[in-house]
Amino acid sequence: MDPKTKEQVLTAVIVLCLIFIAYWWYQSQYGPGGKNKYGVTQLTWKNSATTAGVGDLVVALSRTPTKNVTGGKVSSVTSGFTVQSDSKLGGLTPAQATAVEKLFSKIDGVAISAIDVGANTITFSSMTAPAGWPGTAVKAVWTATTTTGSKGAPSASLNIIPSKNGS
Repeated sequence: MDPKTKEQVLTAVIVLCLIFIAYWWYQSQYGPGGKNKYGVTQLTWKNSATTAGVGDLVVALSRTPTKNVTGGKVSSVTSGFTVQSDSKLGGLTPAQATAVEKLFSKIDGVAISAIDVGANTITFSSMTAPAGWPGTAVKAVWTATTTTGSKGAPSASLNIIPSKNGS
């Protein structure tokens, strides 16, 4: 290989590496494409003590939510969301877990009521459950974990539009 060809190949490799690094940064939690993206690790539903089908959904996240998430809204839920079934200790049966997988995307546009930075959770208070949502009987409670990939990344994530005032 002549020196000019070697130089062109090296330049092409460097440019490809720079493109890859820029894409990774953009999608990471530090870049603009990922700073409002949170992995979902666990869901907890606590139905109202008085009204069937209305309750609080607490979503455990893979990282600490920022302050301006409170009052923000869910803009989208990534595809590939998988919930593990565990019928003991208030978990879900396989059929209920499948229902949650299908219906979880219905929280698009729902406002976030509160965050717990120490527990890495966000709460949707007084949320009306979509039709088919399990555990909508009065005082019903369940917890479900989501599956993770080979690198421990959650099977799905939420994209959140933060509130402007951060309150």
